[in-house]
Amino acid sequence: MKARFQSYKQQVIRLWRWLVGKDLLIFLMFVGLVTIIWWGRTMSSSLRDAKFPIDIIYSGVDDCIQFSTPLPTQIEATISDEGRNLRHLTKQNLTITLDLSSYFTEKQGTFTLTSDIIRPRLQDILPSTAMIEQLSPDKFETSYQLQHSKRVPILLKYNVQCIPQHQLKGRPILSLDSIMVYGTEDMVNSIDSICTQAVTLVDVSDTVRQTVALQIPSTVRSKYTSVQATFIAEQFTDKTFTLPIQVTDVPQGEYVRLFPKETTVTVRVGVSSYAEVQASDIMVYCTYPTQTRNTLSVEAQTDNPHISNIRLYPSSVEYIIER
Repeated sequence: MKARFQSYKQQVIRLWRWLVGKDLLIFLMFVGLVTIIWWGRTMSSSLRDAKFPIDIIYSGVDDCIQFSTPLPTQIEATISDEGRNLRHLTKQNLTITLDLSSYFTEKQGTFTLTSDIIRPRLQDILPSTAMIEQLSPDKFETSYQLQHSKRVPILLKYNVQCIPQHQLKGRPILSLDSIMVYGTEDMVNSIDSICTQAVTLVDVSDTVRQTVALQIPSTVRSKYTSVQATFIAEQFTDKTFTLPIQVTDVPQGEYVRLFPKETTVTVRVGVSSYAEVQASDIMVYCTYPTQTRNTLSVEAQTDNPHISNIRLYPSSVEYIIER
């Protein structure tokens, strides 16, 4: 019995070796390749349909137009074509642009976005063999109203503390210095500026960029909800000048003699702006006295944004009025 079992086993092994021989493997590979080619040709040549998302970009729509329901930015299209063309479409980002500049001629009304508006633009970007079977939604309706607009400046609220021997280089830089706001005429006219949320920074030693939200009143709307603020910190040093003191508002026929006639002015200047600060940037003056007093206070003013922390010595002078 055991010998017969071993004989059957040997016959099975020989049969298996014959079945998996080189010739059979080549034949099976050939059959598989032919099957794949046949399936690919069949699928490519047959008409099929598939659903594709279509992104919509609108032009000719002013920001002052307020819609009761926002225009759709994406729809779904069912497209039929040969299989190979549909596979090619799946690799693309299908986007159409709709020019609506001729639709909003009244101050208010109803706008209907129909398939008749969308289909020609969509067909332009599809292969000539493709057919648009269905759009979803095939119709969209919304009411609109033209609102008043006004450009207002942005006011940045901030409190920045730099590390020792550092200061901000000029004022913070905003990505936008003003924005348009939209709303009713009364609401728009009541707004003179838009403030940001307060920014607090400590131990600043270099450039810091931060996105800051805008405090848009609920009664109006704007295209922007935030701006980027850039704070530039740098080391500072002192720069000193000796400048003559002028007297302002002197009545005609009078002369004010000062003792001393000059004062030492020390200003704080950023290192990068040191060479740009000159004595001519600073005006030192006393105001003609309207009451009798022994001394006049010395003051200074400048329009140079790189100058800060002006210190004067002496800060007051004696005087004589000559007539």
